[in-house]
Amino acid sequence: MYFKHTFNYFQMLRGLTGVVLANSSVDIILHDTYYVVAHFHYVLSIGAVFAITAGLAGIPRRYSDYPDAYTT
Repeated sequence: MYFKHTFNYFQMLRGLTGVVLANSSVDIILHDTYYVVAHFHYVLSIGAVFAITAGLAGIPRRYSDYPDAYTT
């Protein structure tokens, strides 16, 4: 549940920064600033971190030598 809420929060944050950068007059002002760099890192890095974390959270279910307590 924690991952779901955190993912939704960052998805909203990425969407809001993307909407701001979609406005061409604001994009001209913000060009070559840290705002654009932060948006880029929110979009790519946070998505990769959540994918890795979600993959690692499911590792005990992937191995057959674990007891049945992990598979039920």
